Amino acid sequence: MKKKGGGGPPPKQKGPQTFTPKTEGKAFGKEGALQTVEDQLTDNEVERGAFGGRAGKYYKIELKEGERIRIDMVSRDFDSYLIVTDDKGKSLAQDDDSGGDLNARINFTAPAKGTYKIIATSFGAGMTGSYKLTVQAGDGKELAPFPKEATKGAKTLEVKSQGLPFNDNGEAKLVADRLTEADLAGGLLSNRAAKTHKLELKANEIVKIDLMSDDFDAYLYLTDAKGRILAEDDDGGDGLDSRLYFKAPAAGSYQLVASSLEPRKYGIYRLSVQPATEKDLKTGAAGGLKIEVGQKLEMAGKTLEGKAADLKDYKGKVVLVDFWATWCPPCRAEMPNMQKLYEKYNKRGFEILGVSLDRDKAALEEFIAERKISWTNIHDERGGLGNQFGVRFIPTCVLLDREGRVISTRARGPELERLLAEQFSGKE
Repeated sequence: MKKKGGGGPPPKQKGPQTFTPKTEGKAFGKEGALQTVEDQLTDNEVERGAFGGRAGKYYKIELKEGERIRIDMVSRDFDSYLIVTDDKGKSLAQDDDSGGDLNARINFTAPAKGTYKIIATSFGAGMTGSYKLTVQAGDGKELAPFPKEATKGAKTLEVKSQGLPFNDNGEAKLVADRLTEADLAGGLLSNRAAKTHKLELKANEIVKIDLMSDDFDAYLYLTDAKGRILAEDDDGGDGLDSRLYFKAPAAGSYQLVASSLEPRKYGIYRLSVQPATEKDLKTGAAGGLKIEVGQKLEMAGKTLEGKAADLKDYKGKVVLVDFWATWCPPCRAEMPNMQKLYEKYNKRGFEILGVSLDRDKAALEEFIAERKISWTNIHDERGGLGNQFGVRFIPTCVLLDREGRVISTRARGPELERLLAEQFSGKE
């Protein structure tokens, strides 16, 4: 589960945007033809103005006229956002997710000889953590969405159980297997059962991978032969199943790691690998959430008590729709902020509609009672609403205006507080 904050891309200004962060990042090092740096964003680098409360650091680079480079920003802590400016801070290029998953990539051609700035920041406010920045000559087309440099320092899985080999069924590779207590793994997978399945791929081969189970909430990892994580997914498939689209950066052996999202969950699962296309890679891997800013959202479900809950009943209210679960640490961490803002704005027309993906009804009821959560929660135990709206990460926090239209799909943390202050400005 990727750590994410609220907000959206840096706010637009009239005319050219200007970004002038005060903090210069570490100096680039050399790794063959690459220039690389590992750094981090902290609360000390938070900027105002065009940054809108996001942290940012800049890196100077000298380029010749017409020189073309590819810049990659990779982070497992937050949603990366890259900006290239001239020496005075005027924006020349920006990118959010072109590097695969939530990583940023820019292919940039220098319009003139001189000094340029590469600015590393985040998609939303309140996001901090470590990242790696790489620069290489040209477009780097020989590298796929998960370049070799992105795996350096990547987290490694420790899995002792080898799963059954795939069976070929036409173009698809299929396997049915089972997770048991004997498959409990260590390291990052502590208290979760897992099995690996080896997969041979050709260079630039694109595949769609599905992990499906009726017994547990599936979680799928794809690693290189050394166990370094290249991609992972929770609910990208149907219901609580996992789905990944992947383009192999080189010919060789890869590993699919079948696991569960929650600790000590066991049962039967099915794993399939099918050919996919560049179009699938773009629309499937990057598609994700099926909720857009400006969209009028319609949603209905059943509460824990079995009563109907419908967004239509909230007309005239500012509503936060919160996709969450009790077993999700970032969801739990956001609760105090939500409760504080609910108490502040509820009498002025602010409501929260939770959509819990918990399967364990008793655990959900206990959590709500302990935290004294007073707003309505839909119990989406089979993930129907999550799948309908393409929710791949939780918490996913969607803020609606009084007409039921989406204001933000990343409304949490300081960003939620800012958005609510705007909605209730001057309204007592």
